[in-house]
Amino acid sequence: MTAKNFIFFSCLVILVTTMINIGSQKMRNNYSFSQSYQEQSTSVNLSLSDLESPCILSISSSKSETQLTIEISLNDQLIKSFTGHDNRMDLSPYLTAGQQRILISGNYSPSNASIKIKLQGKNTYINQEIAGTGQLRQQLIFNIQ
Repeated sequence: MTAKNFIFFSCLVILVTTMINIGSQKMRNNYSFSQSYQEQSTSVNLSLSDLESPCILSISSSKSETQLTIEISLNDQLIKSFTGHDNRMDLSPYLTAGQQRILISGNYSPSNASIKIKLQGKNTYINQEIAGTGQLRQQLIFNIQ
């Protein structure tokens, strides 16, 4: 690999990483990402008072013809299953003090579709977009005090 190619590739990686994070940070949210077939992990810091308002998780596709099958688990216990292209649920009733782990997993077709995951609450707004593999695995780690 030539020096020009290395610099170009490095800039491309930085650009893609920056685009993923645009609009994703607000208030007290911390992020860490790991990649293994579209796997991401996001840490969210909340106070108990934040949970007095709805904390809406939205999972949708950019096209209505996209087939989406999703399971939502809290601390390894299934709490909701979705099919369709536009799905929402309020996480507030499920979250308590301490560390809580929400796992969003599933499949979508066609595999080149774009999937949007949003989390919106009193002091939180996370907006992420995933595309390319047909598999989805997103982990939200809530630290609630």
